[in-house]
Amino acid sequence: MATRILIADDNEAVRGRLGELLATHDGWEVCGSVASGREAVEKAVELRPSLIILDLVMPEMDGLSAAKEIGKKLPSVPIVIFTLHKFATIDLEAKKAGVRYVVAKPDTETLLRVVDELAKSQPAESVQQGSDLLAPASGPLDDPASRVPAQAQSSEAQSGTPGDMEGSTSSGTN
Repeated sequence: MATRILIADDNEAVRGRLGELLATHDGWEVCGSVASGREAVEKAVELRPSLIILDLVMPEMDGLSAAKEIGKKLPSVPIVIFTLHKFATIDLEAKKAGVRYVVAKPDTETLLRVVDELAKSQPAESVQQGSDLLAPASGPLDDPASRVPAQAQSSEAQSGTPGDMEGSTSSGTN
């Protein structure tokens, strides 16, 4: 059975590139792609994906609020936040919202590793609780050394470095 993935990002180009990238992997299928947190909650309930990738900053409802709502309705579905805004405080709030991993854009290599790990170890029917939330992709929440690279990486991503999935957008939204 294919791992069904729902993508929520307000940037159409990011949704398209992520969809293409995920579709190249055997056993992964993008079952939906939406532009807002509110749509993510609705589509998650409708489509019942195996995994959800949410942007943090979206219209109508942000990724953390969407994760909380989805977690109430589909507690066994792993959620990954893929964002330009990668800070220790975001990691903490994401953990509270039930997010499994926070991955900094444009690090698609880490995102693919996380999706692969969750696809292999997390059948849609099982519920996993515990301390692995936000493990290796975001680094330990209490390790000050992990904060500096994350903040620097976020600043670089926001400045539009080559390979940035959204660096050329002029709207300032992610």
